[in-house]
Amino acid sequence: MTQVQDILDKARETVSVREVYGEPYERNGVTIIPVARVMGAGGGGSGTGGEGEGSGHGYALKSEPVGVYVIKGDQVSFQPAVNLDKILGGAFFVSIAGILGLPRIIKQVRKLFR
Repeated sequence: MTQVQDILDKARETVSVREVYGEPYERNGVTIIPVARVMGAGGGGSGTGGEGEGSGHGYALKSEPVGVYVIKGDQVSFQPAVNLDKILGGAFFVSIAGILGLPRIIKQVRKLFR
């Protein structure tokens, strides 16, 4: 059980505020604080099989940029990051749905004009 607790402790240390809010940096009187979305999952188990006892455990982390906080004087604003992969994936899905639904739309329009 100690190994599993060690893995969980290591995962907890890895997913920290420093991972979500990066180190701020300043240039020309403007401070930038990068922001990311960090997700983690873990698991473990043990058992006995035909060849003997065994155990395993592990965890995974995923992070993606969300945007930046921009601090200029007394003004604070959030500038979101643009993920072109998500935008293009959504556009692809909508266009496929439109192409697949086009024959049904044409059929309904023909019924209206009869």
